[in-house]
Amino acid sequence: MARRGRKILGRITIMVTKVKSSKATILLKRFHILCGQASMREEEKRAFIRSYGVESSKSLTVKQLSEACQVLAYEQNKRQQEADIWRKRVIAAICSYIDSSSIAGIDNKVHYAKAIAVKAAGAKSFNDIPCHKLQLLYNTFLKRNRLHEEVVQLLSEAELYVQNIKESLGLK
Repeated sequence: MARRGRKILGRITIMVTKVKSSKATILLKRFHILCGQASMREEEKRAFIRSYGVESSKSLTVKQLSEACQVLAYEQNKRQQEADIWRKRVIAAICSYIDSSSIAGIDNKVHYAKAIAVKAAGAKSFNDIPCHKLQLLYNTFLKRNRLHEEVVQLLSEAELYVQNIKESLGLK
């Protein structure tokens, strides 16, 4: 967007053309992309822009746009790191489930665990599972693994009890 104006220096009049720099245009586009990736609602975006003392993203300076993009990118990176941690936890919990279930014939346990998670979450791929569903899956498999351990413990105690009774009665 070009703006033309006259600037008077002493007795000389100079035509001045102000063109929004390409860096500002690129940063403005990046700002809007990052806001979209952060799933910001319109009110949230407006509040974020107002925190810089302006009403429109077009009114932000290059420095402000750069800072805003850094803040949004940092927050997005933080969310991705959290999701990666939950993905690893889910894989570990499901692999523990696979081990305790004695499922035979599995070539790649991690791949199998990811497939179970995708099916359980109703997602298209493992990386598409949202963080809240990853947390739910993790807790579900963790509870299932604990329950399985308790059942195994109870069965072994019951087996010992029956064996002791047989020995006390002289049965084999």
